[in-house]
Amino acid sequence: MSSHNNSSPAVNDPRQPSTANPYVAPMVRPEDLPVDYSGFIAVIFAIVGLMFRYKLCSWLAIIFCAQSLSNMRNFENDLKQISMAMMFAIMGLMTNYLGLGPTRPSTQDSLLRGVIQCPFWLNGKDPYISYGALRKISTCPS
Repeated sequence: MSSHNNSSPAVNDPRQPSTANPYVAPMVRPEDLPVDYSGFIAVIFAIVGLMFRYKLCSWLAIIFCAQSLSNMRNFENDLKQISMAMMFAIMGLMTNYLGLGPTRPSTQDSLLRGVIQCPFWLNGKDPYISYGALRKISTCPS
């Protein structure tokens, strides 16, 4: 035997539809909204990826930009931050994959150009010595 009374479901229902109120979200000022951490992390990763040429950081910045875009609360401020992070991330990816930007010169590159840095006593007062003069001397003392 059951202890429930099965006479009618409407009589036994403790909820009262007449007293139910719809939920209204409280108004929050844009200054009081919580910080968008994914947007901030996207900016950090984008700048690191661009400055230090880390592909992984640029890709992570794109991912965090997408996450921040999907969770955007304050349209004006968040859109500015996301667009800045997205531009830095895209620039970082372009410099990494397309080879744009300054390159690091090596010693062989400077030899091929015909000028290397040598101590001033090898060539009088001129601190640079040409590749042909260097072949005559054959070594550059350090």
